[in-house]
Amino acid sequence: MQPTDDSRERMALNQEVIYLNHAAMGILPKDSLERAKQTLMDFSQFGEHKFDFPEYQKDYHNSRVFAAKILGVQPENVSVLRNTTC
Repeated sequence: MQPTDDSRERMALNQEVIYLNHAAMGILPKDSLERAKQTLMDFSQFGEHKFDFPEYQKDYHNSRVFAAKILGVQPENVSVLRNTTC
């Protein structure tokens, strides 16, 4: 996925609202929501071991690459951590 100018269209929110995500639970892009649904279905059917599969490792890598592009850093300088409130 590449950063695009269609971000408002990708969000399932009222188009008349300006939304600021403040690092709490936030509105997700539609494609992220669909991926999260699939991940939960996989977890419910296969358990935690499924997340070692190459498909999820690829998603993890791609997330780091995407974040690195936005931040202007190298992917190896991006860490993905668990939510600190869970």
